This record gives sequence, structure tokens and C-alpha cells, in this order.
Amino acid sequence: MLTSSRFALVLTVLSALPARAAWAKTPIDPKAQAASASRQEKSGGVAAPVAGEPLRLLTAPGGEIYAQMPQGTVVGLASGSVVVDARSDAQGRPTTGRVVCAAGARSGGGKAGAGAAGGAGAKADVKAGAGGGSGGRKAARPVAPPPRIACLHVSATRDAEGQPASQTLTLTDSGGLRRTITSGEGERYQVEPLGVQLGAEGALRLVYAETREREGRVGKRYVLVDGDREVNVSEGFEVDRGEGPAMGEVEPGAHPVQLVEVGGQLWLVHQEGSAIVAHPPDEDPVEVASSAGPGFRAVVGPDGWLYVLYQEPVSGVARVAVSQEGRAWRSVTLGSRESGLELDAAAGPDAVYAVFTFGHGGVGGLRSVALRDGRRVSGDVTLARDDHDGVGRRPRLAIAPEGAGWLTFQRPTARSAQTWRRFTHPEELLDGAVERGTWLGEGHRSYYLETGAGSWLSFWHLGSPVPSLEAANGVFVEPPEYDVGMALLLSASVEARWKSAHFGLSYAQGVVDAAAENIGDSTGILTSAIKVDDVVWGHDLELSVLWGRYRGSTSVIVASGEGGAMEIRSSYVDTQLMAHNKWRIKYGLAYTHQNLPALVHTWISPERSTQYGFSGSFLRDVTFNNLSLMLGYSKLDHVDTHRDHYSGLFLDGALGGGVAFYSHDPANTSVGPIESGVTFHLRSNARVGWMLLHRWASLGGFGLYVRPSYVAEFGFTGLPTAPSSTEDEFETSTYSALSLLWLRHGPSIDVGAVW
Repeated sequence: MLTSSRFALVLTVLSALPARAAWAKTPIDPKAQAASASRQEKSGGVAAPVAGEPLRLLTAPGGEIYAQMPQGTVVGLASGSVVVDARSDAQGRPTTGRVVCAAGARSGGGKAGAGAAGGAGAKADVKAGAGGGSGGRKAARPVAPPPRIACLHVSATRDAEGQPASQTLTLTDSGGLRRTITSGEGERYQVEPLGVQLGAEGALRLVYAETREREGRVGKRYVLVDGDREVNVSEGFEVDRGEGPAMGEVEPGAHPVQLVEVGGQLWLVHQEGSAIVAHPPDEDPVEVASSAGPGFRAVVGPDGWLYVLYQEPVSGVARVAVSQEGRAWRSVTLGSRESGLELDAAAGPDAVYAVFTFGHGGVGGLRSVALRDGRRVSGDVTLARDDHDGVGRRPRLAIAPEGAGWLTFQRPTARSAQTWRRFTHPEELLDGAVERGTWLGEGHRSYYLETGAGSWLSFWHLGSPVPSLEAANGVFVEPPEYDVGMALLLSASVEARWKSAHFGLSYAQGVVDAAAENIGDSTGILTSAIKVDDVVWGHDLELSVLWGRYRGSTSVIVASGEGGAMEIRSSYVDTQLMAHNKWRIKYGLAYTHQNLPALVHTWISPERSTQYGFSGSFLRDVTFNNLSLMLGYSKLDHVDTHRDHYSGLFLDGALGGGVAFYSHDPANTSVGPIESGVTFHLRSNARVGWMLLHRWASLGGFGLYVRPSYVAEFGFTGLPTAPSSTEDEFETSTYSALSLLWLRHGPSIDVGAVW
């Protein structure tokens, strides 16, 4: 015989069976039923509760957390069971495109006895011992209904020719419901799920976009379904899905329209162009952020504030816009530059907790921050970092009402690409346990000192192209011979950073110079630079000045004009003002002043003639003043200032072009002297090499680097072409042209230390 307590227990279990049956009505993926031992994907955290990378983590009342998977299913992290299967519609047609899902309470779910699906189900308030048996019997604990997980997805059919025939928007939930929201036919018809939400009382809200062709015209409308109410919100409502991180589109599973409740009122948060806006369905949008990347997250905190996290794309900084009532907004900075490309956030019992990526390229990681009362209440804490291959991509965060939760993110260097972390309270996200690498904190990004020494074996080639026989009216013009030889330079450099400003100074002195008589007169190069971060429109601004002293000689014999020999005593000054963006592209202006011997070729047009005749070539020490537009790329700068460890190739280079104004001692022709001219100028420089840099946290950030490279600089000014005929035959005319070609190149190596 059963005792009374066992009898009560059996009744309680039996009363929950109908609800559980409805909960498990969705077919379970056999892969998800595999034993947890077969899923011990340990990658710096705990064993993976599900196999693969989730698109989103969903939190439901009662504390259960679910993972929305790429194949269109939703899986419970505790059970490993599939609770929603949105891979097809009610007719078995496969799902295409984005699937958006939400978790929440069932309608009336806070009351005991509510059914698992639409109010049907067994009563949960069951008393032990029917018929008023012996005393001491207690009422069984009410069995709360399972939460509701709902997914919005699209299925499509094609005709015999493979063209789109129809599309159907379906709502599938964890109770086994498959409800058609809308459908249409035709090649032009298209429906897109944009967002879904289950409110605190179980109210279902969803947003979709529908494109139809009517009377030869194609129109698009945006529809909000709020319970039994359908609202056309097309007026003033445009959704920009943008481009997701490294995917070319919004991430699968992301909600282009995020629905939140602020002060008991439904608000829609979405992008319009590059801006983020928010508004109730029947009101005009309010601008949340004027410019934002595609991956934003809207969360209402336990304090009632609305937080919208995003990346400001120009500066590349993670930010959060905050508002208490949704109409007045202010922005709070979360991270440093190159942060927030991917992010997620969730409301905890005491604050909103956010995680966001930082870094660029291979280096980077994941940081966390807490928000309360519209402000930061913690510093950003590094949860994971990798100096080589990067971690933290695609973070997914979920926090249950009582505080327990899950965090997962990518970790490419691990045996498994996915890291999972479980916590009992979200404050554990602020502990800052770094996974790996030599992370030194933010100090070395705010200030450092770098010193180095090196050498450069430099080869310099100069040439001055001459006119053709035809252009010189049959006169053979011999090009000048330059003797500049080879030079070995030793260099010393120092670079410092203080907060947002960088300072650099280096000097290279020729110790072996084939063109100089002594070391004091040999080749020398002095470089100075200052760069300030984030000056305008997210760009760093750099001002650099290079001074060079070059020595050599040249000689030429000319048949017409003036030749001879000349010593090269060139003084070279190059000033550049460059803007650097977050993609390492740099552009700006350059002014160059230098003097070099070159042949100046002259033509004259005598009075009563419209044709020019060659007058002669003159060897002159020509002074050049060049103005150039510059465009370049620099990975070296990023490596120097953003890494704790690096071993790999680097590239620094630029191209430029513009106008050259030149002047010289008079070149006397039969009709008068020529002393100046204007022509074009092209230039380029490149440095490619390999760098090994390492800094030790145990030594307070002290590090060493070695950097072998090959350096090349090229310049080309003017062409020695004859002028076309003149239009004025009653006055004498003169014309001059010159051409100068130079190349300086050679291997270099430098070593140094960083403090």
C-alpha cells in the first residue's frame, strides 16, 4: 500500500504530465540527445552544454536558459532537449533565411494551473487525500507551467523553373503551435521576420516586413502584431539591416527591430540608415544614436532605464545610449578605440551587464561592464584575451532572474572553437580572469617609452632623362652621370606615448659613405613626428618632418648649352600631415623642399614664328618645392602601439602625386634667360619586413623587439618633352622642361626595448 505522502507525490507528478507532454511535443534532434559526456568541449570554460555555436541565448521565467541554434532549433542548456523546431512550417516546407526567437511567460503563466498551451492542461493545485482523510495532509506545491519559446521564420516554394512562387511567415512555439502569420505568392512577394517579444504577462508581439506587387507597383509595409491587434507602422519607419561583422549581412538570429517595454509601454528600437531610433508604434522616432554599426542591443534594466549598446563606427568605440523614459538620450563610452564590433547585454537582478569585443585583426578579446541608473558602475574588465589569434568573437550572454547565467564566445586557438562559462551571479563577469596571453592592462596603451638602434645599407640611384632626337631637333643630348654610391647608416630612435599623444624622434648617420669625404659630411637623416589620437571624425592626426643630407657628384657634356661637373650637396625636407583611420589607411598632404643637380632643357619660339626650336641643355642646381596628395597604409604603427606579442610581417607604404615648382640659376638662351618652371611630381615609399615583439607582464610590461626590413623610396619629376606650337607669333616665347628620377633603397634592421 502507498502511504499518504507517496500518494500525494504521485498525484503531483501525474498532474504535471499533460503540461510536460505539451512542452516536449516538438521533435527532439537526435544529436541533442547525445550524452553530455560526448560533449565535453572544454575550451577554457566548462563543458559545452550544446554542440556548436549558438546564434542567441534566451532567458525564460523560472531561470531556464536556452540556445537558439543555426539550424533553426532552440535547445535547453540544462536538458539538452530541443524545445522548438523551426526548421519547417506546418506543411513541412523548409525554413529559409533568418529565424528570430524570444522566450517569456505563457499568457497568465504566473498563475498556478495555467496550461502549457493556450490554457489547456491539468490543474497544478492538487491536494493530497481526497475525501477529507486524516489530518496532517498538506497541499502539494503548485507546478508552474513551462515558459513559452516562440520563433518567427519564413518558408518558401519555387515553381518548376526555379523562380520564387510563394512565401509564408510562421510562428512556431514550444507548445507545438505552428501559426501562419501571413503569406503571399508571386516572384515579387517577400516577407521578412524583424523581431519578436514575449512580454511580462505573456503577451506576444512581433514585427515583420512584407513586400507585395499591386497594380504593377511594388510596395513595402512594416507590420506590428500585438496580441490580437495588427498595426501598420510603415509611416516614418525604415529598417536598415546594415552589414554584420565579417558576414556581409545582419547576423542570423539577430533582431533588426528590438521590442522592449519602458514604463509599461511598448517601444520599438531599430536602425534608420546609420542612426538608431526608438519609438512607440504610433509615434515619431526619437534618435538614440546618430551613427552606429549594425550590431546593437536594447535592454531594459532592473532600474527601469533603457540601455542601447552599439559601436560608433567612425571612432570604433563601444558606447551605450541611456534613457529613463525613452525620449531624452545621452551616450556613455564603454571601451577604448577598436572596441564593440560585436557585443551583447542582459539584465541581471541588480544591473545590466554587457560584454563587448576589443582589438583589431588577430589580437583582441572580450570585456565586460556593469550599468545601473544610466551610468557605468564598474570599469571594463578583460574576460578573455589572446595576443596571437583573438578570442571573444560573437559573444552571447544570458542571465536568469535570480542571477545565474551563461556566457559563450569564440576561441579559435582552443581545441574547440567555442568557450562556455557558467556563473551563479553576473558579478562574476567582473572578476576579470584573463584566459591567456600577456595582457598588461590599459596602462601600456596610455603611456610607454620605446628606444631602439639599427642600421641601414642604402643604395641611391639618380637619373635625369633627356629629350629625344626629334624633340631636340636632331641634337643628341647626353644624360648626366651621377656618382652617389652606397652609404651605411647607423640610427638611434626614441618614441613615447602619453595618453592620446605619440612623440617620435630618430636620427641616422652615415658611417660609410662612398660620396662623402668625412663622416661629418656624410649622409644624415633626422625624423620627428607627433600623432594625436581621435582628433577629427575618428581619425588620428600625424605631423611628421624629415630632414636629410645627401652627398655626391654629377657631370655631363652637352653639345648645346652648358655642361660640366657639379657637386651634390642636397638638403631634403619632407613635411607630411596625415590622417589615419581605424582600417590603418592614411591620407593627407605632403610638402617637399630639396635641391639636386639636373639638366634643364630649353626651347624658344622667335618673333614671327609659332614653332619652338631646341635651344640647349643646362646643368643647374635645381631647387624643387613639391606639393603632393598622399594615400597609404600602415600596419607597423598598429603593431607598435597595440600589441603585447607579435611575430609576423608588416607593411608601411604610401603613394603620392602633385605639382612641382622648380627654380635655378638663369639658363641663358638667345632670346632671354629662363629661371623657373612648373611640372608634375610622383612619389612613393614602402617598408616591408618581419617583426618580433614581446612584452612580459612579470617585468611590468618591459619588452624587446627586432625588426628586419627592406626600405625603398622613389621619386619622379617632370618629362623632357618639347612644347607644342605657340598661338602668338608676334612675341618671342621660351619654354623649359626637366626630368629627375631617383630611387633610394636597401635592407635595414633595428632592435629596441619598450617600457
